[in-house]
Parts: sequence; C-alpha cells; structure tokens
Amino acid sequence: MKKNSKYLVFLLVFTMLLSLAPMSKAESNSILSLDYEKQGNFVDVIISANAKGIVYDGKITLDYDKNLLSYKNTRAENAFKDLPEFSVNSNEAGKIILAFASSEAADAGKIFKLTFEVLNKGKAKVAIDSRNSYVSDADNFTVESSIEFDVERKSVTPSEPSEPEKPAEPDKPH
Repeated sequence: MKKNSKYLVFLLVFTMLLSLAPMSKAESNSILSLDYEKQGNFVDVIISANAKGIVYDGKITLDYDKNLLSYKNTRAENAFKDLPEFSVNSNEAGKIILAFASSEAADAGKIFKLTFEVLNKGKAKVAIDSRNSYVSDADNFTVESSIEFDVERKSVTPSEPSEPEKPAEPDKPH
C-alpha cells in the first residue's frame, strides 16, 4: 500500500509539471512584451516587439486596474522605422484597444509607450488580453504579456511639474 501511494504521488506531481510546461512556453514565445517606467505620479507602460521584422500591424487590447491607473496617452516608439498610423480606443475605463499599421515591420525593441496617471496606492497590473489581440503574420508566436508594479500617488509640490513632458509631434508630409 505504501509503495502504491508513493507511485501515485509521483504520477500526480509529474502530470502537474507537464501541464505547466505549455503555459511557460507560451509566455516565452510571445511576440510582444511589457515593461514600465515610473515618473512621479505617472507610469509609462512600454510595449516591445520581441523579434525583428514581424510587427507591422495588429490590434493590442490591454486591461489595467482602473482604480489605480488612469490612461493619458500613447505614442509610437523608435523600433518602427516608419512611424505607424494608430488609433486608441480608451472609452471604457480599465481597457485600451490599440490598432496600428506601418508600411515597414518594426525592429525588435520598444514600439509603443502608454502613459498612465497614478490614482491610488496598490499593486497595479497591466496585461495584454490575448483573446482580443493579434499581430499580423506572427503565426509562430503568441500575443500575451503582463506586468505588475507597486504604485502610490504622491503629493506634488509647486516646483514639480504636474505632468511629464510630451515629445513634439513628428512632422508629417502633406
């Protein structure tokens, strides 16, 4: 009886480890990843392409904690050789839909930066909703990533800027 119990425990542990393997592989095979940078009462969430020459158009749906963060703006980053056309739907608090298209695929690196204002103290989570996101021609990759970070609303003194500086808009041909 004791021998059978050890065998059964071994089989259960082995089965559980096998079931976790696909989840680990999926996250590591994502075409996109998320990172963040804190700046006073603001947090920049950075979306990066993990492979060169694949990301040129798609739709990224991000979920975030609306009690801790308030969406402010999005800008394209330098991994795109040709700045993409993009639109952001932020009508629903806690969800952002970012649709984009570029004439050239991005290099590996930062593709978008989304700025959020910190509202309260807590552990904020921002995640790509993989069911409602895609990157064209990224068939061998998943589209998923999430990050968590601590946030806390700080009081602003009069000498501090109230919002981060916004970069100048690039000149567009007419």
